Amino acid sequence: MSTFDNPFNPSRSLNSSGCSCGRHINQAAHELDAAAQLQCVPGESEDKRYENVVASAVMRAIFPEDVGRRAFLQSLGASTALAALSQFFPLKTATEVFAAPGTIEKKDLKVGFIPITCATPIIMAKPMGFYEKPAQYVPIRAIRIAAEPASGLTVGAVVIAERHSESRSEAARLLAKGLEGCAYFISQTVYHAPPTEALLRDYLRDCRGAGIEPRRVVLTFAPCGRDKTLAFLRWLGVHIPPDTERAILGAARPLEKSIEICRDNLRRILEHPYAAEVPLGVNVESVSINRDEIDASIDLAHALKEILDQHVGR
Repeated sequence: MSTFDNPFNPSRSLNSSGCSCGRHINQAAHELDAAAQLQCVPGESEDKRYENVVASAVMRAIFPEDVGRRAFLQSLGASTALAALSQFFPLKTATEVFAAPGTIEKKDLKVGFIPITCATPIIMAKPMGFYEKPAQYVPIRAIRIAAEPASGLTVGAVVIAERHSESRSEAARLLAKGLEGCAYFISQTVYHAPPTEALLRDYLRDCRGAGIEPRRVVLTFAPCGRDKTLAFLRWLGVHIPPDTERAILGAARPLEKSIEICRDNLRRILEHPYAAEVPLGVNVESVSINRDEIDASIDLAHALKEILDQHVGR
């Protein structure tokens, strides 16, 4: 799709591969079609071209894949889609700014490179002055203030294992918050053990490197026996593998299957060397208004306590 094309046309592709205009599979097809359909057409105005550039950039950001953009446009229509988009992004203002002539604000730029590995962002934040800027590191500053002895508060924070990766270390975030006074961390609901296993392993490694004791990590589990409850968990950001979802919904007793899966996940998480050094806890919650799923949270609590007792008794 050309930068200057109409991004509200569902028949156009966002993919930049193909021909120069974006309408054909390749350049040869483009030239063949052009030769067959030579005709004079009025060109777009410059304002319209600027408008398409801005709208195209916004649509590419919101819908990186064609299928999502096309479904959105076909369900609402181009005019309604444009109006909806304008509600949260000032297309007109952005177009005026983009089209406005002017000189470059800063001609000489210094470019540096800091490898984002492990705790590098935390290490570099202070010498770069981020902690001194009022708008920077607000969560860290809030933790620091609340953790002062005079406050009388015990401060905790949320940990999301699924966002832990080589490019964005959740373990480094835990380390930084712990250094500022965060006493514990609580996870979102665990229905997939590997991300939590990787996070706890790397968190212990980072704590050893920094010479500090790991803070307690409380793992959250919740029973689920309905498709709607699973959908709600996914909406909350919980990663539920397709195989796990099928196993729960396909079971004769979905809630019992859900409890079994939670037991297995906790057992897997505890079967690693980090479990002997990182203080771990368990939180059981109910995310449903259905009585059977609420009652199942009590059964889940008893089931997970058995796993913890077995682990402590080793």
